[in-house]
Amino acid sequence: MDFRKVKIGELKPAPWNPRIMSGDEMRKLVKSLHEFGVVEPLVINADRMVLGGNQRLEALKALGIEQVDCIEVTLSPMKEKALNL
Repeated sequence: MDFRKVKIGELKPAPWNPRIMSGDEMRKLVKSLHEFGVVEPLVINADRMVLGGNQRLEALKALGIEQVDCIEVTLSPMKEKALNL
């Protein structure tokens, strides 16, 4: 497990992410990130796929944030999907 600062444009949402937020929920998340910042790093793999924090990634994009703190993990594809859930 390594901590990294990664450019938002390099991050890819997990295609299997089951979570979907309504517009109102996303607005609340954007407001929270604007007020408090990112208090929990995104979790990514070596390919820059987001395993944890897909909704935060979208909110950060909406805020125009260019870089974010991430935790990079090395897991099997099956474990990556389990972590995402």
